[in-house]
Amino acid sequence: MNNRNRTINKNNNSGIPGVWFKPNHGVAGSWIAIARINNKCVSKTFGCLRRGYENAKNLAIEWRKKHEEKCGITVRNN
Repeated sequence: MNNRNRTINKNNNSGIPGVWFKPNHGVAGSWIAIARINNKCVSKTFGCLRRGYENAKNLAIEWRKKHEEKCGITVRNN
């Protein structure tokens, strides 16, 4: 519960908790989204080579927000 109330890390490059860019993941880098569902970490990777940088970022943010709503996670953005 305490981790849900944490502020966004200063090195977060998406502005959304649980979504970040990993430049050395794959050929062109990947956006990674992570959520905790039933006490298990679930992650999804969106590669930039096939999808493009902005589209991959948007897909990762959408995936994370969908799981926030499904799991009842509220995120503090300050």
